Amino acid sequence: MLEDLCAEGFKMAERRKGLDLAHCLLIMRLLAKFHAASVVLHDQEPESMSIYEQDVFSEPAMREGSRDFVSGMYYRSQMSLLTILFLVCTIDHRCL
Repeated sequence: MLEDLCAEGFKMAERRKGLDLAHCLLIMRLLAKFHAASVVLHDQEPESMSIYEQDVFSEPAMREGSRDFVSGMYYRSQMSLLTILFLVCTIDHRCL
């Protein structure tokens, strides 16, 4: 069960309006820290990363049909993220 944060003054954003620039920048910084944490973990405890040596394509049944689909999806996701980052940084040069 999660705590009701309304009592602390938090409120849900209207998801149909999207986020303002300040919140977009905050999310980008937090995502960067989140992803950087795996690099720190790898440096401090390399053996902890051994569970990632096998991926979804390690199973023979998954190799054949899924590789192109997942690779394309991954590529499109990266391109979308880079486009958003470029647009945000074009507006506010503090983002980097």
